Amino acid sequence: MINQLFFTTDNLDILDLLLCKHSFNFLKKDDQGISMKMQPLI
Repeated sequence: MINQLFFTTDNLDILDLLLCKHSFNFLKKDDQGISMKMQPLI
């Protein structure tokens, strides 16, 4: 489901992303240094 995943911060908690993977909008935060491309679940 996840096409590409880029992490540019060392303080990023991977578990938080996995637990919140149902929320797509929070992943697009420039201040967090997160860039993520996701494909539709369909």
